[in-house]
Amino acid sequence: LYPMITDVEEIIQANLILDKIKTEMKDKNIPFDNGIEIGAMIETPSSAICSDLILKEVDFISIGTNDLIQYTLAVDRINEKISHLYTPYNPAIIKIIKQVLDNASAAKKKVSICGELGGDPMATLLLLGLGNLNEISMDSHSIPRVKKIISQSTIKDAKKFSKKILSLNSTKEINRFIYSNMLKRYPSDFTHPN
Repeated sequence: LYPMITDVEEIIQANLILDKIKTEMKDKNIPFDNGIEIGAMIETPSSAICSDLILKEVDFISIGTNDLIQYTLAVDRINEKISHLYTPYNPAIIKIIKQVLDNASAAKKKVSICGELGGDPMATLLLLGLGNLNEISMDSHSIPRVKKIISQSTIKDAKKFSKKILSLNSTKEINRFIYSNMLKRYPSDFTHPN
């Protein structure tokens, strides 16, 4: 899984290096998995925009939401003075994730999501509805609530939920919609934000 990719040329170069290493290992009779799957992290805006091209060179992709959000919004999430601008429900973030998922679907390639958004139960229904999501990576403490939401949801409902979110114009509208709907659907699992 190649990290921090910015364009397809990096994948091509990395694959050439990998092929060279495989040849060296064969020559030295060192056993290895010749059929190893190659993936790319989609965590920069340029890799997300060019994900259709990247998908031609790899077997799968993983959307790294922490860095993708930070770089797309030009916000340092660790800087206390501006970290409040790090907003995962910004329309640009949702649209860019949707574009990557659509590109993976068109390429018939597997896609996973990692980072804080993947383990955020408030985002589960949205992510499911955006489409073609094969895996979600998260901290173990998030698993029970995310699992509950997945098991009590249908893809049809998740797609309707996501479609509505994609039609909203601002982070504030999206936050309001997600929180009110998730509180209504799962009142014992969420508390109202202050």
